[in-house]
Amino acid sequence: MPDKKMMEFAIERGTPPWRYHMWTAFAALVLPFLVGVGGAIIHPGCECVEYSSTFGQPFGQFTSPDFPKPYDPGIGCVLYTFTAPVASASGPAISWIVELTITNLNLPPTSTCGDGDHLALYLHLDRGEINEKTPSNGRLCSLPAKRSGRYGGQAVRYYSAKSSLVLAFHTNKNAPTGNHPSSNHQHVDSASFSTPSVTSNSTNVPYGFKGTYRFIRKSKFRSGGQRIAGSVCDYQFISGGAASRQDQQQQQPTNKFYSPLYPSLYPARSRCLYHFYGRYQERVKIHFEKLILGEEDVSCLWSEDGVKVYDGGDIESPVIAHLCGVIHHAELWSSSSSLLVEFYSSNSSEHTFEGFEGRYSFLPAARGADEYDDIIEEEDEDEEDEENEDGFIINPPGVTSTTTWMTPTTSVGTTATTRRRTPMTTPTTARTITFSRPINVTTPSIRRVQVASTKPTSTTPSRTTTTSTTSRSTVKQTTPAPRTSKLPLIIAVTTTATSEISDAQSNLGLDTNTSSPCDRLFRSDVDKNGTFTSPGYPAAYGPFMNCNYEFRGHGRERVQIIFTDFVLHHPHDDPSEKPHHPWLKQSCDGADRVTAFISVGGNKEKIDDFCGSATPRELMSNSAVMSLHFHSTTVSRGSRGFKARYSFVSNFGITTGEQISSSPCAFRFNSTTSTNGTFWSPNFPGFYPRDTECHYFFHAQVGERVKIVFSYFDIEGMIPCGLTSASDFVEVSNFMTVDRKLPRYCGLQKDLKMESDGAFFRVTFKSNDRFDGTGFFASYQFTPVADAVTITRRRSSSPASSSPYPPGCILLFYLLAYLIS
Repeated sequence: MPDKKMMEFAIERGTPPWRYHMWTAFAALVLPFLVGVGGAIIHPGCECVEYSSTFGQPFGQFTSPDFPKPYDPGIGCVLYTFTAPVASASGPAISWIVELTITNLNLPPTSTCGDGDHLALYLHLDRGEINEKTPSNGRLCSLPAKRSGRYGGQAVRYYSAKSSLVLAFHTNKNAPTGNHPSSNHQHVDSASFSTPSVTSNSTNVPYGFKGTYRFIRKSKFRSGGQRIAGSVCDYQFISGGAASRQDQQQQQPTNKFYSPLYPSLYPARSRCLYHFYGRYQERVKIHFEKLILGEEDVSCLWSEDGVKVYDGGDIESPVIAHLCGVIHHAELWSSSSSLLVEFYSSNSSEHTFEGFEGRYSFLPAARGADEYDDIIEEEDEDEEDEENEDGFIINPPGVTSTTTWMTPTTSVGTTATTRRRTPMTTPTTARTITFSRPINVTTPSIRRVQVASTKPTSTTPSRTTTTSTTSRSTVKQTTPAPRTSKLPLIIAVTTTATSEISDAQSNLGLDTNTSSPCDRLFRSDVDKNGTFTSPGYPAAYGPFMNCNYEFRGHGRERVQIIFTDFVLHHPHDDPSEKPHHPWLKQSCDGADRVTAFISVGGNKEKIDDFCGSATPRELMSNSAVMSLHFHSTTVSRGSRGFKARYSFVSNFGITTGEQISSSPCAFRFNSTTSTNGTFWSPNFPGFYPRDTECHYFFHAQVGERVKIVFSYFDIEGMIPCGLTSASDFVEVSNFMTVDRKLPRYCGLQKDLKMESDGAFFRVTFKSNDRFDGTGFFASYQFTPVADAVTITRRRSSSPASSSPYPPGCILLFYLLAYLIS
């Protein structure tokens, strides 16, 4: 009730009583809401905890109330506010961001995240203040996480976009207290974050959470290009020529590019263009070291978040890659001097993800050896990145004592990285580039380039880099060291280059610890197709041979290998000792063999070993590069070796339909062009490539349907063909998006038939990076709707039983019913 004295004073001033009551009601109802909007509260019951220093330690810690004891469910809400110190006006202009790591999480399970106890994250803040109108970037609950794979074992880390981050802890007063026996699970609402590595110390873990925080320099994630004026996130990257490449070798390279706000979650409704411009006779290479744009088991065709890579300077250029979901590693090469990367995100702020981190470089076209190629093993790279994260913290705020983990070697304010390792002296590597004549004069003349190292040959197949302070050795294979061959060498050109990248790294996983005169390098810039043979073919090859055949394409090209002759020595090449069933593969232990390799996750991955006299299936790479290794034993007994054809193909071995340039692997089939035909999986009948997604679109005319019959179907996987079984699959749909009425197909299927509901039908093939399979072969036919409708007329000798309608009316009735439906 209003105060009487205040009301009497208002009446004396000439204010009507009704106006006084109106203003008092406004103050009581509206003003608290306005204060909540402008202030830093969600509701008056929230408690606040602020963190602005690590108190002399590399990391600070935060926990739920009373941790490790169970928290009180009647808390309501607690705001954990993390604020990185702002650079002083007199000091260097250094921007800091907050890194938050959750190491323990155990909350009562709920059916829907947000109904019970949960954590809400606010990462995109201009300052450390939130209210009920501030959109969150996701919620963390206790339901099991879905994501697995490479990022599944990592701790959950979140980054602020600017200097502030808020973690809001909400509790439900009716939630149970105490321990939960099976609580080592975590659910991320809207699937916005990586799967955590949640730890616990006992079987019965108390409810609560624990984590660490620190402040890192934002310049660590600065793109190397220039932002285009007037744009929010468009960048251009221009090559500086050979001089810039030498500078990148002599100092820490800055040739990186990132998704918006990286390492924080990218914002919704984003569209960013990254333009790469090389010089004449240069190619652009980009390497996505990390890409998380959604769940793993998703098709890029209907994904709301994704990355498209165009083989040219605009979006009208052919698409050489369409990336979405979780990509562990991807390397792409342009076919010209320009390349365009497009990033797009959904409209929901609670459905954004970590984004991507990429590296780019400009390489000379059609060189014999890419001295500046930075293909490296992902395992080593991850280890160095983990160490570099600490090295980037130069005199971090709040650290007042010198610690051994931090040894600044660069001045404050620079963008160069600081490694935790002892500084190394970059070794000088000498390379010999040798052009050799084909062994067999009947073989077509092909430009073949040998990349050889002048390092001393070791008795063990290991790669060792020795400096004054650091020694590193990595054993990749147990193949015996090759002996020196007496093959003729025509021209020898020695070049010296300073590089941190080893021979094995620059040759895409080839085992080049000791090079051999029989090594060959084939580039699509020189020849799109040709043949290659074992040494001396068709004569017997020599003993103790180790030959590497490397194939490098660009753009959307894939490497296809077809063996036309294959006879290698096998110590057990006896019909009585061969497998009794054709599907059982003969062991290659102790035999001469050819091994095929591709790059998966940045590492050399073996497709298979091939030996004996059985001709291998056709092979196809999962990217624009591939390598083969030929190894012979002591005695070959006159085996003539092998002969094979190679091709750099951009149609994935699919020669029917019309290939669509807006997708890396998509084909259109129109009934106006052909009423029937066939289509198949990539590289059929050989092994289909890994990490490949192909779409087949069937467009019928009005009044037609599409019938599909799979005469052969063998896709690696297990029903229900999902992520849990790591299955490759074929997905069919009457729409561009998922058709919930139709299942996925994988495994071995017989007599698989299907028919569309309308004039459009889609077939999608998708493989992962796990196993190889044969694929499928299918036929299609466009049929009129009238053929699918059976019209039965009742016939009778009595005229009274005949239909009162003319025969044409019945057909017209069905057509009208179809058009109305």
